[in-house]
Amino acid sequence: MILLTLTAGASATTWYVPSPECPTIQAGIDAASYGDSVVVSCDTYYEHDIVLRSGVSLQSETGEAGCVVIDATGDGRVFYCESLDGSTLIRGFTVTGGFASSGGGAYCGDYSAPVLENVLFEGNRAQSGGGLWCGGGSTPILTNVAFVGNRATTGGGVSLSESSPEWQGVVFSGNSATADGGGLYCVSVPTTAELRSCTFSDNTAANGGGLFCDEGASPDVVNCTFARNSATQAGGGIYCAAHCYALFLFDLIAFSENGEGIYSVGAPVVYTCDVYGNAGGEYGGTLGDQTGTNANISEDPWFCESSSDDLTIHDVSPCAPDNNVSGLLIGAHGVACYAAAVEEPDFVPASWSVIKAMCR
Repeated sequence: MILLTLTAGASATTWYVPSPECPTIQAGIDAASYGDSVVVSCDTYYEHDIVLRSGVSLQSETGEAGCVVIDATGDGRVFYCESLDGSTLIRGFTVTGGFASSGGGAYCGDYSAPVLENVLFEGNRAQSGGGLWCGGGSTPILTNVAFVGNRATTGGGVSLSESSPEWQGVVFSGNSATADGGGLYCVSVPTTAELRSCTFSDNTAANGGGLFCDEGASPDVVNCTFARNSATQAGGGIYCAAHCYALFLFDLIAFSENGEGIYSVGAPVVYTCDVYGNAGGEYGGTLGDQTGTNANISEDPWFCESSSDDLTIHDVSPCAPDNNVSGLLIGAHGVACYAAAVEEPDFVPASWSVIKAMCR
């Protein structure tokens, strides 16, 4: 009883980086025990293969991504996460310069479930999962996380394999894969990821510029926006291979610069989606045109700024809740601008003889 009381009463320690005790981020993590925090001063740190510890919170001093940059300079991946429980926190970092066979920015395996908040993965490279690789039953929780300009053979932004996380509001932008899944590569049973209100824009790949799905994966993709993605072979927005069982619900897939909006030879379910203006057509493969089926439409989404990162919509958009039969938002971004009111023309009464005279 005395031992339990002393353990419960023990206070957590905060370790500061840089300091004489902790000159590096890895030194801070190594000094910490379960329940401790490591706080990193705003600066750029040239470290790689940082091994996280379960139950340790790693945070920048402001908690914002721009405060601390961790640059691996191509010498290895940035973070290594294995066997981490849900009390492990990574908050407020820019992760860049990582290079590895899997997970250039971060590797997450062996049922790890860390929480990542306010993290930017930018400019990392790998064979699979340029920004992040998740497998082995891992289920990291991401909040305000973006994958920008990462590169890989498969999964330019993220690769999921035997991983079923639930993510909301994650951004995949400008990532590239030489093979499959420019933004996200999603394969293997039981990958049943749930993606809500995520944005896939300007990603490129051979197949599945925004998203590639195969090998029994069955992600639920809900209220997501796919815009200006590109594939050199098939599926500018989305590619569903033969063993993909994805659900696409209230998604907006528009303006793929090369390839179809959705290309499928698998068995996805597409319901209440707007698939419009894709260079290779709206649908391809064996799926067939879903327009008019299951409340799917093919109408201009009326982006506020279609050529920029602003993918919010006009009030007249068919994706706005008031303008479609579902009464719900289609896509990840709501109404943020208003179309100019159209003035009714002035009509002047005229007789039939006057009208005929105008035609002579």
